[in-house]
Amino acid sequence: MNFNNQKKMALSKIDKSRKGSIDKRIKLLIELINKNKHYFTTSSCSGRIALIEGGKKHENAVLWKSHDVVDVEILEHNLRIKHKGRGILWLKVEPCMITLISSSVKNASEIVNLAKGAGWKKSGFSISRKGRIIIELASTENLAIPLHNMDEKILKFFVKEANKKLRKTHQKIKRLREKLKQKLINNASNK
Repeated sequence: MNFNNQKKMALSKIDKSRKGSIDKRIKLLIELINKNKHYFTTSSCSGRIALIEGGKKHENAVLWKSHDVVDVEILEHNLRIKHKGRGILWLKVEPCMITLISSSVKNASEIVNLAKGAGWKKSGFSISRKGRIIIELASTENLAIPLHNMDEKILKFFVKEANKKLRKTHQKIKRLREKLKQKLINNASNK
């Protein structure tokens, strides 16, 4: 199947994520990428703060999450509700990420370089066995803290740090959107 047919088919599918829609903070960037004839997205996340059940790495281990900054009171409330009968819970910050497919290695290289220039340092691409050029764009704002018998003052500090990291990842989304928009404008004017 050629790239254009793959794109058409991928973009016509129903969103199968738990949320069922694209995160609002990354939606404009995703739309901009999907309007470009050289790319289409397959998954994305605008970054999140989450309570994770300790030691587990699957999506079911996520007990609570927010794609926006959080108040310590909301986190404490969710800790009380979710902690019953569980081991150690973790406060995690996960950065923005996008997985997309490119029509060529040249185009993949261009968007990876653009993303890295916007602070998405964990970005790169590979070629699948079927010849698809798969790009992963990811930022670096990670945090993982075990929440066990934590003093409220310390919890407030970590919530403040988590919010700082999430704000930074949201700024990188805006930066990449602006860089991509400018590149598209420059490409159009050079034709």
